Amino acid sequence: KGWFHTPPIRLPLIKPGYGKNVEITVSPKKIPLSPATILTGIATAILSIILLLLIVKLIKKIMRYRRLRQMTHRERALFELQELLTRKLLEKQRIKDFYIELTFVVRRFIERAYGIRAPEQTTEEFLISISNNPSFTKSTTDLLKKFLEAADLVKFAAYLPKPEDTEQMIRTAENYIKMADIPQEDSKR
Repeated sequence: KGWFHTPPIRLPLIKPGYGKNVEITVSPKKIPLSPATILTGIATAILSIILLLLIVKLIKKIMRYRRLRQMTHRERALFELQELLTRKLLEKQRIKDFYIELTFVVRRFIERAYGIRAPEQTTEEFLISISNNPSFTKSTTDLLKKFLEAADLVKFAAYLPKPEDTEQMIRTAENYIKMADIPQEDSKR
């Protein structure tokens, strides 16, 4: 239960090479790694790789965002349209998704260029707001009305457009973005 005091034990130390012939040989002995050490090393390596990939992805995202912020409204909309086309949603038979994204490219362009909250509005609300805006001519309003109503048929009425109709929609969006009369054309946001 307890302890008691004992005097220290002293052992005589014999130095090698003095007194008796003592031969000392030192050879390294390989100690195998324990399973816990191996698992810790593997886990650390995997976590390091994941962290590195996340950092690379974050840096790419930041660089892309900076590049987009330096573009004009028109350049950015055309870039978004090109990105949409490279996703090949039509080839994957995701026609509804394609039309949703196509109309959002145009709506975001209008929002950035004219300050109209186009993405948050229904087609009817949007058409009313642009008809009251002096930046939009009657022909532009009619073009956008035809474009958005055709897209609404696909998005909400399960209409399957012909490939020619889809090509026409893409050309309409691209031509509108290229030809739109933007106030303060060179402004970057």
